Amino acid sequence: MATTVTYGWVNDTVGRRPTLLAGCILVIPAMFLSFYVASFATPASAIAAAVIPVLVYPLITSGMTIGLVDMFPREMRVTASGIAYNTGTALFGGTAPLVAAFLIERTGNTLRSSCYVAVIATISFVSVFLYYNERHAAPYVVPAAAVADPVA
Repeated sequence: MATTVTYGWVNDTVGRRPTLLAGCILVIPAMFLSFYVASFATPASAIAAAVIPVLVYPLITSGMTIGLVDMFPREMRVTASGIAYNTGTALFGGTAPLVAAFLIERTGNTLRSSCYVAVIATISFVSVFLYYNERHAAPYVVPAAAVADPVA
């Protein structure tokens, strides 16, 4: 006997693909709004600018975490999803401050760094739309004993 394990009410109710697509779309106005609010340079605006993206990121991270696991066969899931996640984080997240500083220096407009986020979000949207199909994902099946007694 096996039990299917679900991950999060949003992913379970709506589906991972629509959640990821919505996150890719919503992060664009959230980042523009965040950088605009930060431009007021007050303590309250700094806090608000930090909170605004946090309201959208769960849409991306919840679906992305399970989506990365879905893309690989069981024998190599941990290694492959870890390499994919960390490579993307290093390439795009690691270079984001450099790109943002470059864009602000060249244009003199702090909102230009939001354009970098918009480009990456657009690429992510297209990638998820074209290539991610959760119907072909492996089911999450756990033995009933492991659900009844998680310590065992």
